[in-house]
Amino acid sequence: MAEPGPHDLEVLFRVAQTVHAGFRQASTSPHRADVVAMGADGSPTEEVDRVAEAQILAALDAEGVDWDVLSEEAGLVRRGGGRVLVVDPIDGSHNVFRNLPFSTVSLALGTTDLAGVDVGLVRDLHLGTTYWAARGEGAWRDGRPMRVRPWVARGEVLFVNLGAHASERAFRFSLSRKSLRVLARQKF
Repeated sequence: MAEPGPHDLEVLFRVAQTVHAGFRQASTSPHRADVVAMGADGSPTEEVDRVAEAQILAALDAEGVDWDVLSEEAGLVRRGGGRVLVVDPIDGSHNVFRNLPFSTVSLALGTTDLAGVDVGLVRDLHLGTTYWAARGEGAWRDGRPMRVRPWVARGEVLFVNLGAHASERAFRFSLSRKSLRVLARQKF
């Protein structure tokens, strides 16, 4: 089995750029939120997810890599590879439907599953910011090394979904906060 190398990261960059370009074109489609199937995990697969997943598979073919793909939408797609690319084609698709600018394409390359990930890349589909990390090498944001800082709970902003499918835990958590901001969206 091949060790991860710079070529792997370059491929992930090009795959993410392909999805980003396709996302920008599809973001104005009235059909982006249409449910077209049920995903491998039992959740609905919307058109924007299906298109992004197809773009990922086509980009891998164009790159000439035979990585297997484990996707939220299609499940495991065997392509004959000794490596597995774990993907969430549109991470945050519910945000896309609500016109909230928080969604990414998330890619992680490893041996068999998430525990074996060697390199990962996340691209913000609204801002174009790209984050990546390699096991033992650190993490970067748009080419600049990222550093960790001590966590100070008082200074953090957290997003909690309190919508129709929110868990009881999410409601209890929101009640424990001193300050709560609510973003409500109504259809007229």
